[in-house]
Amino acid sequence: MQQFEENNLDDICQFMLEYWQQEPTLGQLYRISDAMLEPKVDDKFHFGFQTRKVNEFKRLVPTFKELNPDVTAKEWNALLQRSLALIATAWVLSKPHSDLGADKHDFTKLATSLLTPFWEATLSKVVTLEKPKSGWRKLLGN
Repeated sequence: MQQFEENNLDDICQFMLEYWQQEPTLGQLYRISDAMLEPKVDDKFHFGFQTRKVNEFKRLVPTFKELNPDVTAKEWNALLQRSLALIATAWVLSKPHSDLGADKHDFTKLATSLLTPFWEATLSKVVTLEKPKSGWRKLLGN
């Protein structure tokens, strides 16, 4: 991920959407990997895609950890998985298979509106630690 002076939600969403749009087969591969509906997809190609996705997440998590140290690597990984699914949903809705009256959505606007609540919640997460009880409080039972 490109290093900005200060990463913010718009930069993150923009990065993810640009990455998705720069990879012309990403939407199709994600749809296939999610449902395995295409019988003509080579297993090597599919597993290569899955491996690449995992490696990209491993590379991005440390960068995101700097944004909010209260969020664990596992939580960042889950957020990236969720984000990818939401981007795929936006892609599918913006490119319907048929013109059977399905509304075509603007991919960027829809993806951003789907991603924003999850990323805002994660970026603003604060872990509060409970103060340890003093010796006197322990003795008094409070």
